[in-house]
Amino acid sequence: LRSRDQVIFNTYLHADELIENKHPLYSLENMESNIGSILALARAESVRVRFIRAIDVRSYLLQERSA
Repeated sequence: LRSRDQVIFNTYLHADELIENKHPLYSLENMESNIGSILALARAESVRVRFIRAIDVRSYLLQERSA
């Protein structure tokens, strides 16, 4: 989502993430690599990054709109 000069990257919990999965896509190393890539892109574009819990997304968006 793009709001003003912000990019909001939202991830969702999928049911298959709750079961044991040996596929490399679900490895901690792969997840760390993906997050690292997002952070590197944000730094290159001078974008502020803030990690928030999914439960807080709605209140975060409402705060930003009222600011």
